[in-house]
Amino acid sequence: MGITQGAIVDAALQIVRTDGVAKLSMRGLARALDIQAPTLYHHVRDKAALLDLISAAAFRSLDRSPGAYERVSTLAEWTVVVRDDIIRLRALYRSHPGLARAVVDHARMEDVGGGDETLEPPELAALIRLGVPREPARRTIEAGARWTMATFASEDSVTDPAVRERLFHDGLGLLLLGMEHELEGLSRDSHAGDGSRRA
Repeated sequence: MGITQGAIVDAALQIVRTDGVAKLSMRGLARALDIQAPTLYHHVRDKAALLDLISAAAFRSLDRSPGAYERVSTLAEWTVVVRDDIIRLRALYRSHPGLARAVVDHARMEDVGGGDETLEPPELAALIRLGVPREPARRTIEAGARWTMATFASEDSVTDPAVRERLFHDGLGLLLLGMEHELEGLSRDSHAGDGSRRA
């Protein structure tokens, strides 16, 4: 019976949870799967591709509130849902030591909402529904996502847990305040533009 990509990802995530991403290697992963290294390379090109796979799988496993973005009716409500998602995502990365740093350093961060509009992430679709133009909304979300990943990646350098928590929550609060302010301005500009066209 052949090895599956799902089995590869599960084994890799187990290594990261137990030993950290620094201990993850293609040869060690092949041993954990009881296969030869060339067989693993047939399924996964290299460690960078493996990090892409496991970071995507980790993100998909995030326990997000079903339908939360569909229920928001204001930008303030949207910000609350985003805050909850970021806190959940942080917990996920903290349970996989070194993965955030590896994602930032090696793996690709795909543009948020790029490409096929039918595959828009729910946080972007909610902003569009709330009147924020698609492209500035996408850029704002991407900026927030990049700050978030950089913060996750650098947290281990803060050894005092109390300081680490304070810095994270202070920074998150400032990020979300800035994002909400920016999005409110974009929404107002969009509605003003609609009014001028109708006049």
